[in-house]
Amino acid sequence: AFIVGFMIVYRTNYSYARWWEARTGIQQMAAKWADVFIFSASWDAAANPPGKGEELGMLFRQRLLHLISLMHSLAMMSLRGDKDLTNLSPHN
Repeated sequence: AFIVGFMIVYRTNYSYARWWEARTGIQQMAAKWADVFIFSASWDAAANPPGKGEELGMLFRQRLLHLISLMHSLAMMSLRGDKDLTNLSPHN
């Protein structure tokens, strides 16, 4: 009984460590997507002079945020092993 109990605890700890490593990788991926958006939005804001192009810049940042969000969701779907895209909904 001791050996079986030890094996169950060992396997549980090992699977938890694998899950935690995957979760950490997903968090790092999400942080990198956020970095891409922040750097791109900052670059776009710095490129436009004050008082000009603010509406166009806002549209660009909204579109960029939508596309980066879509890339993140597609990466998550790929990790899950989804074969179709039926659970994605259009952006309104």
